[in-house]
Amino acid sequence: MSWSMKTVSYRMAGSGSWKNLLSNPVEEKFYSAIYPNGVSLSGLGPDQLKLISLWKQADIVQVHEGNVLPVGPIMTDSDLVVLKHWFDDIKNAMTTEVKNHLKEYQKIASLMTDPALTQEFNNLLTIMICAHTLDSSIFSSLRQVIMGSYVDRGRAGDFFFWGYGFEKGPKRIFGFTSYGRYQGESVHVMRSHGLDREKLKSVLMQNGVLEWIHEKALESEGGKQPREDLSKKRITSLLQEIHILDAEDPPRLSIPAFQGPVMVQSGKLYQEISTAVTKRFMEKMDELSRLVTACSFSRCLSPDVLCMLFHLAYSYAADDLVKEGIIPDFPESAAGEWGVWIH
Repeated sequence: MSWSMKTVSYRMAGSGSWKNLLSNPVEEKFYSAIYPNGVSLSGLGPDQLKLISLWKQADIVQVHEGNVLPVGPIMTDSDLVVLKHWFDDIKNAMTTEVKNHLKEYQKIASLMTDPALTQEFNNLLTIMICAHTLDSSIFSSLRQVIMGSYVDRGRAGDFFFWGYGFEKGPKRIFGFTSYGRYQGESVHVMRSHGLDREKLKSVLMQNGVLEWIHEKALESEGGKQPREDLSKKRITSLLQEIHILDAEDPPRLSIPAFQGPVMVQSGKLYQEISTAVTKRFMEKMDELSRLVTACSFSRCLSPDVLCMLFHLAYSYAADDLVKEGIIPDFPESAAGEWGVWIH
């Protein structure tokens, strides 16, 4: 993991795309170049002034007395030092809750696959612990209690926005992307820094693929076997290449489908953990507010700052869970056999 203020990795959570605001490397570097102290409007050219107008509408900069001030936070190495003890406290709250409920995670995973199938079992634990709990469930709770709604970015969408400009930080920075929505279900794909998921994305975005996966999920739940025409044979071949369908005849879904009673049991577990972590987050808010005054993003929008800090805290937690052997390490390369599921 190595970034800098010259190679900032921009991030978002919500709907839309930050690339509608920083659409090329020149614009990305311009934003990082004026962060955090800003720049005078008088020294900018026509193209930069047009860009500043767009950014102002999207609330990633503010203009005050002729100066442009970035308000979309970027985490630096110096900021990480300031916040070290706070990060330690929050990630410890996360890892403690997961370890205290590990047997419950394992029990739910055993309802979906044989624990003797180590790779499949560990994949389920990773999805439930990292994606469902640390990311999705706790994030949902924090949005309701602390962060509030996603920020309106105009034509770019509605999302929280931030960037990483550090060399030292958590190793397992992750999130997940949801593709499509067919009859109430989507295919979800975990992302991790350095892990190429473009082939998965390219297949999932093709016409008919999500519908076919959904039919296979119904089949695995005891529904009737879908009729396979020529186009579905082509889709089947593509999905077998990325390990979302197995090589059996007829092919079966090889990614987990979270449906029925499993969703009820896991939902209760996630809620219990997210409530405990959110409570700890709130208890540390006064301390955090004091620490942020010494950070590069002291003038940035609070919802964006909190979202950035949360994502880094759970990435630190993932590092510890891997180190303690609770979950296996994240792979350097993987297709559907890791971090892909349907619900």
